[in-house]
Amino acid sequence: MFPSEAYGVVVRILLLCAAVVAVPWWGWRWAGGKRDGYLAMTSGLVILLGAEGLALVGLVSPASVRPDIAAAIDLPCRAGGYLLILVGFLSVTYDFRRAKAGATAALSSERSRAEEARHERDFVRAVVETSEIVIISVALPDGAITLFNRGAERVTGYARDEVLGRRYREVLLPPDDVPLAKKVGRAILDGRFDPVGSHEHLIVTKSGERRLVSWTFTVSRDPKGAGRCDVVAYGLDVTEQRRMQSSLEQAKADLERANAELKRLAATDSLTELVNRRQANILLEREIARSRRAESPVGIVMIDLDRFKIINDTHGHDVGDAVLVHVARTLRSRLRSTDIVARYGGDEFLLVLPDTGLEDAARVADVLRDRMESVPVSCGAAQVFLRASFGVTVLRPGENSTITDLVRMADEAMYSAKGLGGGRVVTWGPAGGEVEPDLVSSDQVRGLQARVKSLNEQNRDAYLERLDEMVRDLESRHPHFVGHSERVARYAVAVARHMGLRPDQVEALGRAAVLHDIGRYVIQRSVLGKAGPLSRAEWALVRQHPGVGEKVVGQLRFLQREACIIRHHHERLDGHGYPDGLVGEAIPLEARILAVADALDAMTSARAHRGPLALGEALERLRTGAGTQFDEAAVGAAIAAAEEARDWPLQDSLSDPVEEVCASASGAGPWRRIPPPSRT
Repeated sequence: MFPSEAYGVVVRILLLCAAVVAVPWWGWRWAGGKRDGYLAMTSGLVILLGAEGLALVGLVSPASVRPDIAAAIDLPCRAGGYLLILVGFLSVTYDFRRAKAGATAALSSERSRAEEARHERDFVRAVVETSEIVIISVALPDGAITLFNRGAERVTGYARDEVLGRRYREVLLPPDDVPLAKKVGRAILDGRFDPVGSHEHLIVTKSGERRLVSWTFTVSRDPKGAGRCDVVAYGLDVTEQRRMQSSLEQAKADLERANAELKRLAATDSLTELVNRRQANILLEREIARSRRAESPVGIVMIDLDRFKIINDTHGHDVGDAVLVHVARTLRSRLRSTDIVARYGGDEFLLVLPDTGLEDAARVADVLRDRMESVPVSCGAAQVFLRASFGVTVLRPGENSTITDLVRMADEAMYSAKGLGGGRVVTWGPAGGEVEPDLVSSDQVRGLQARVKSLNEQNRDAYLERLDEMVRDLESRHPHFVGHSERVARYAVAVARHMGLRPDQVEALGRAAVLHDIGRYVIQRSVLGKAGPLSRAEWALVRQHPGVGEKVVGQLRFLQREACIIRHHHERLDGHGYPDGLVGEAIPLEARILAVADALDAMTSARAHRGPLALGEALERLRTGAGTQFDEAAVGAAIAAAEEARDWPLQDSLSDPVEEVCASASGAGPWRRIPPPSRT
């Protein structure tokens, strides 16, 4: 018979069996926690299950289990089982609490991160919305504007509510840019466009103004691949910047053009558009260097228009300018592209002919002379017939002549042509620097030249006699100037001879020295004889006398060289002289010598405001001014001449220097203060 107490034991056994199965399966799998706690509870349940099973056996079959043994086992098993269950439960509970705390912390951290992300999104959105940079987002493929910040409002003039949802190309693009925008949109959707890039294009503001914006854009594609994407563009209004850049580029281009024009003007004569004297010297220097490397000749031609002053005085300066332009065109049209044509002075032109010998250069000059004389210059109703004097020289291979030497030789040949009546070509010969006759050497021309010379001889003498009378009259007005011109001529000739000048140069210098003060003829006696210092206005009058002297003497063609010397005899080497402020070797050598002779006589003669200086003191002052006021070579020659003289002012050592010049150079007879020019 089954005892009633056994039913309760069976129920407990069933419950313990269910717990043994449920605790590890449900608790560890679904509730979580560590495995050790569940093993402890399961072990406790198994021990309790064993105690209940032993009790059930004792109730059902008391004979099979001794009561004392059952009682001894039951209590420890139940105590141990409950203890294990308690330990396991506490372990699981502890694990639950730790898990809960970790979950709470994780949740809190997640919430914090979410909050930070939200704040960050709000901050970024605030920055985007309030930025002065233009930020616009466009959704493709429809092109609707989804973002329009304050910077975009400022630049475009549209409010955000006016453009959100509208198509970008319809609101902001110029009509002619819409097809290109559609093409770019399709390329972006098809993946044929760089997802990050930059470009510039025009937008149309609300007022209709077109503004240039420089964009940097990025493409954000739909991760679901639904054929949609957003284009976010960041733009800067560069309209004013580009305008400024364009203005600067235009200003730079204008400056470059102006510099080029200034460079051209610095090297070009503005009237004739030929190279000027400075540039001609530079080009001639290069051509000389090239000629020496190639061992080829270079022809030099100096041209001076005859009676050009008369053309200006008769027809006016406009006609004179037209004549100069006509001559320049004639020269350029008749020469090679490699030839150099320059306006070297007022009515003087210089030609540099590379690879051209003396005969060929003279032939070219004769062709040009014939062309200039055969074609008159028409200026309105006026028709001007031209004549010109040509001087030709050449730099031969192996010669060491400088630019100064070549220009001087061509210049002297040209002045010889003018002395022969003008309208002719004269060459500088190869032997010793003698001026050779004209290329036109027929007997008929020689006869005509002799007749013209005989006709001009009396006129020249009459002119010279009249000039001599004017100089004497000028000196008679001022006692301190009596004999001044003759003494200056003696000193100048002595210095020139010590310096080794050619006879024709000494001859011209002697005549110029006699006439050098003729310009003082028009200055009031009260100014020239004033004992005290001159006023500013009076000094201005005195400074004009070299120019006046040149104008008076320069009217005579056969005194052209003398006129040039007279004009520049008050120039200084340092450029502080007058009337032109020439510097260094730009002053003619004869004028530099005349300046020393003039100063020497002025210092050793009495004046209204002072007495004469001793010769030694005067020479010392010349030595002090050498290199700044006076030519060093001329000063040295003056000192040497004074040391060689037995008395002063050279009356005995040079009994009559100007007369000797006349006798040696022209075979003239009795002494004349102004010797006539040589007629050879």
